[in-house]
Amino acid sequence: MTADLRRAYAASNRVAEVQFDWSDPDVAAIFDELGVTPGLGYFLVRAAPMGSATPEVVAASIAFFPPVMVAKLVGRARVHNPPEVVLEAMRPRLAASAERRYGDLEEVARAADLLEHAVDSADTAGRPLAAAWKAQRWDESPAARLFASATVLREYRGDGHVHALAACGLSPLQGRLLAATRRGRPAADEASRFGWRDADLAPAVAGLERRGAMRGEAVTEAGRDLWEEAEALTDDLSRQPWDALGRKAGDAVAYLEAIGRSMGDVTLAADR
Repeated sequence: MTADLRRAYAASNRVAEVQFDWSDPDVAAIFDELGVTPGLGYFLVRAAPMGSATPEVVAASIAFFPPVMVAKLVGRARVHNPPEVVLEAMRPRLAASAERRYGDLEEVARAADLLEHAVDSADTAGRPLAAAWKAQRWDESPAARLFASATVLREYRGDGHVHALAACGLSPLQGRLLAATRRGRPAADEASRFGWRDADLAPAVAGLERRGAMRGEAVTEAGRDLWEEAEALTDDLSRQPWDALGRKAGDAVAYLEAIGRSMGDVTLAADR
C-alpha cells in the first residue's frame, strides 16, 4: 500500500462516523422510531447486522464495554426491537444522512468504487462485526455505498484491534486505559465513560502496574511502548483491504480526506 495505514484509517473512519453523530436528525430519527435512548441505540445499530447472534456474542464482539452490561441491554431491547426491525429503521436513514453529510462532491462516487473493491477483497475470518456489516446490502447511491464500505473497514480494523490487544496480553479495558492515559485522560474517567465499574478498573490497573505499564493512574514509558506495539500490530492486521487497492490506495485516501473536510466539525457522542 502506498498510503500510510493510520492516515487511511483516520480518513475512512471520519466518513463512517456518520452513525455516531447522535445530533444528526436522521440518526436521531432511528432512535425515535425504535423508542430507545441513543446510548442503547448505539449497541442495537452496531449489532443489527449480526442478526440473531446471542446477546453474549454481541457483547464479545463489541468488546470495549462491560460484556455483562452489553448482553443485558441488548437482550432486553431485542424484545421490542429485533435485528430485522433495527435494520429496517436504520438503513434508509443512515443512507440519507450520508447523502446529506458528504455533499455532492465527485469524490464520493470515486471513493465508493475504490472502497467497495477494498471491502470485497477483505478476508473477514475471525472478524464478526466486519463480516456482518459486509454482508449487508444498501441502496445504490454513491453516498450509501461509501458509508457502508467505510463502516466495514472501520469494523475490520476494530476487530483486528481486539486481536492485537490479546496478542499483547491486554484486555480491551486495559487497551482503553493505555489509550486514554497516554493522552492525559484519567483512567477512572475513561473506564466510567465506557460503563466499567470500580470493581473492573482496579484489577485492570493492577495488571498494568505489574507489567510496568502504569504507575498509579499514570502511563509509563513502558506503557507507551506497549500501546505502540498493539497499534503497530493492529495496523498490520488492517493492511489487507488497503493493499488490494495497490497504487490506488493513495487516491482513495485523498478522496476520503476531501469528503471529510466537507463534512465539517462534528462532536461525536460515541467512540470505538
